[in-house]
Amino acid sequence: MKMDKIKKGIAFEDVLLTIVVLFLLFLVPYAFASGRFSGGEKEVLIFKDSKEIKRIGLDKEQNINIDGMELEVRGGRIRVVKSDCPREMCKNFGWISAPGQTIVCVPKRIIVEISGKSKEQEYNTLSY
Repeated sequence: MKMDKIKKGIAFEDVLLTIVVLFLLFLVPYAFASGRFSGGEKEVLIFKDSKEIKRIGLDKEQNINIDGMELEVRGGRIRVVKSDCPREMCKNFGWISAPGQTIVCVPKRIIVEISGKSKEQEYNTLSY
């Protein structure tokens, strides 16, 4: 007898509202996790002597030569492949892909930096 009262109390609008809420409950986190609301694409800024000389996207695979330094862009990340500086320390940075990461070549005075917004940059500090 109690089940009959429950079944009669549920209207079509209640079922529709429940379906919409459940759909949004799963859709919104997926959209944020997939990066659709991440604040734009990441791009690489290349500086020489503190002046921006090149700006490129990470979405296209390419090799770039700047003042004897060869950079490789592949798979949304960038690295130094070759450099004619004495110790080639800039090659040791490896692949970088997250906003805020940099590659520095001191003898050539070149800085390669990834710009964009990431989840790690939303907070500068946390205090409790």
